[in-house]
Amino acid sequence: YSYNTTAINIDEDGVVTVKRLQTQKVPVTATSENTSTKFNVNVNYVNIDELTDTDILYNYDRFQTPYESMKARCKDITSDTTLVIGDSFTDDYFIRDWFTGYKTKGGKTKYIVNAGISSTTSFHWQAMCASLIGKKAPKNIVINIGTNDFYDEHVDVERVEESLQQLVMFLHSRYKTSKIYLFTINQRSDTRYATEVDRVNATMKAFANEWDWLTSVDTCSLLTSEYLKDGVHPTNKGYDLMFNALETAGIEYAYVQ
Repeated sequence: YSYNTTAINIDEDGVVTVKRLQTQKVPVTATSENTSTKFNVNVNYVNIDELTDTDILYNYDRFQTPYESMKARCKDITSDTTLVIGDSFTDDYFIRDWFTGYKTKGGKTKYIVNAGISSTTSFHWQAMCASLIGKKAPKNIVINIGTNDFYDEHVDVERVEESLQQLVMFLHSRYKTSKIYLFTINQRSDTRYATEVDRVNATMKAFANEWDWLTSVDTCSLLTSEYLKDGVHPTNKGYDLMFNALETAGIEYAYVQ
């Protein structure tokens, strides 16, 4: 490969890493013994710090108290940790009792940390994930996010898709060794955005298929109304279905010895 090495790096497996944080088109020439071709690497840089000042969707000031609590919790992250983040599905208020049992299921304790914050959106997590999680790359990052993008912020499908893709790409660029698992957005008993949710889920499943570090976990088809205790949040059986699907998707946990 021949390219501007101050802008990107391409390793021996063809994996591209962005080095210069700016929107740019980087021409690349790939040459083998018998042939040569040219292509461009298109970098779309989103400056979250600027967006938090100009776009209210990214402002997470109202979550400062839970943010600080979850940030302190993330100080325990190691390369063995499975980190669970997202909205109220993963907030202590809704998941805590079930989650405690799941961590010790089968008589072994998983290295698993929950840092969900109720009412957050994919935009909030774009803005706060780096400072909340810190510098250490977890073994796995499990994400449940997106429903509030529609029902609270009333954002259109295309922008939700873009935000989810930017979120997982940013997490991958920062935590390159982490496997990322993205739960599909689950339907509510309130079906105002049912069509939009289905569209985003289909898009994100196809997007995840392009990357070996990203897995889309279909929980939307599992969490029917009988597994929602209030029309939105899972019952204990609903959480069983979600995390069983995560295990079926191939997640590997590290266990406390």
